[in-house]
Amino acid sequence: STCPASTRMPSSTSTWFNRPVIFAATVARRRGVTYPLAFNRATPPPAHRPRPAQDFRRVIPPVMSAFILKMLSGEPPVIYGDGEKRRDFIYVDDVNRFHLMVLGDQRTDGQTYNIGSGVNYSVNEIVAHVEAMVQTGLEPRHLDDLPGEADATLADIKNERALGWAPAVTIEEGLRRSIAYIKNHVLLENRPCRPVAASL
Repeated sequence: STCPASTRMPSSTSTWFNRPVIFAATVARRRGVTYPLAFNRATPPPAHRPRPAQDFRRVIPPVMSAFILKMLSGEPPVIYGDGEKRRDFIYVDDVNRFHLMVLGDQRTDGQTYNIGSGVNYSVNEIVAHVEAMVQTGLEPRHLDDLPGEADATLADIKNERALGWAPAVTIEEGLRRSIAYIKNHVLLENRPCRPVAASL
């Protein structure tokens, strides 16, 4: 069979991942109101959804996507250090849902929010979750720890919950969606294509 047409969207600020953020900023400017949202390594924590513009070829790829890509390709996942560092992961749709919610809530004017799931997982636990879903039998390969990494991240989301927001996608469901996306798009698009004979 031949390779399907690419479903990868262009890497730009107009991708679906960024549209809610751009929309929120545009509406805020028109209202003359600023909605600052704090984002760094821990706020929000890593969003666990492979987006079309995400670069899986980075020297150190996003951790969940890196594990899934390696394991679905028959390679052992790579863990830096002992795998006991803990991270608070949140599904990107939950982050975007919060972005849209604050547009209509004046209680959020001028406030800063840390978006996360309020639960953290060790790197070893993430590998175990992925392995339970893809069942490769592969053992992780451990490399030297990376310098400057926090031992743990964990978002305090009590202020977000007080507004009526809460994360809706569990770590298991987020991983299932990520695995399906990588299987059906990332790996499928990157497989070698067989030439098609021209019809006479």
